[in-house]
Amino acid sequence: MLSYSIPIFISGRVSYGATYVDRLIVSFLINLSELGIYNFALVLTNAISILTLPFTSMLLSRLSEFYGRGDRESFRLYSLKA
Repeated sequence: MLSYSIPIFISGRVSYGATYVDRLIVSFLINLSELGIYNFALVLTNAISILTLPFTSMLLSRLSEFYGRGDRESFRLYSLKA
């Protein structure tokens, strides 16, 4: 299980670091009022992704299971629900 979770862990760390590198680069390129709006937009985007992350994690694991079993009908049903 560890061998499967390490790439996800590394991907999460890279994404987390990229957010702050992005903020640092942008902070040098725009003025303070625009930076405040930019940071607020990033916070809202991250909040929305936190709400949808559990659903996509569950859905992708189920779709992977159906694909692995060759159960096309269940795969199609879950895809339509998504």
